[in-house]
Amino acid sequence: MTLIKPNIQRKLIWNIYSLICICLALLMIFFGAAIKESIYNGLLFSLTTIIPTLFPFFILSELWTAVFYVDPDGWICGAFERIFKVNGCAITAFISGFICGFPIGVKVLSELYNAGRITKAEFEYLSGFVNNPSFAFVISGVGAGIYKDTKIGVLLYLTILLSSVITGVFFRPQSKTIYKTAENPRQSFDFVQSIKNAGKTSINVISCIIFFSGLIGFISAIVKNEPFVNAVSLTLEVSNAVEIISNAKYLTKSSRLILTAFALGFSGFSVHMQAFGFMPKEISKIKYLLIKTFQGVLSSLLVTIFLLI
Repeated sequence: MTLIKPNIQRKLIWNIYSLICICLALLMIFFGAAIKESIYNGLLFSLTTIIPTLFPFFILSELWTAVFYVDPDGWICGAFERIFKVNGCAITAFISGFICGFPIGVKVLSELYNAGRITKAEFEYLSGFVNNPSFAFVISGVGAGIYKDTKIGVLLYLTILLSSVITGVFFRPQSKTIYKTAENPRQSFDFVQSIKNAGKTSINVISCIIFFSGLIGFISAIVKNEPFVNAVSLTLEVSNAVEIISNAKYLTKSSRLILTAFALGFSGFSVHMQAFGFMPKEISKIKYLLIKTFQGVLSSLLVTIFLLI
């Protein structure tokens, strides 16, 4: 009996998985038009907006990591180490995350980690709050583009910046092992290889966006409850989420801004999947998700306070 029972259990599990796959396939066929339209929109958005914006920064990030030098005795390095209690060289990932946008922050962290310039614990801690939307995406794309108001974009960007710093301080380690940044190995920059890497990264980014775009289309085709679909979209793909929330007529403008702040702070599983692609296997993803969830909630609270003021 002890030999047969596990086999029966495995067979039952396999049958359940097979049934789920068949049901999903039938549903995708039945709702194929809605899924196709969502994937097309996600792909179009990726090719016309995301990749043209990020591709140069994918190349720049490798050059930035290779040539950027932080003086271990300088005030910038010292301030960053005192505030976040990590190696000062990680400021390159923090700045890159805000200038270039996600997933560049985690990409730079990965390069620093592979070069031996930050530890595993520092990577796990930093990855959660250096992976942020760029100022171009928030101010130009969300503010001026979606809400037709640059001031809103500036407000949201400052909110994300402040929430990132507060999140970093809240989760910072209790102590830090000091070692000199200058003694760590420096990376060499290979222009041809950086172009190839940028191409691979672009494909990964597009794949995540169109997958979650299709998933949102699939959910919206099955569930005809707009608030529920909007709530789900907040956690999946940030670009779609912001656009959907901005068009939600049943919400007030203040509510739309609060939810938009959460979407930008949390960033969505599409961005998280892109970030996971740069994380070595030994890096904890759970801690990253915990920190990003905290930042999303904090961003909403900060916008609420700003609106009340």
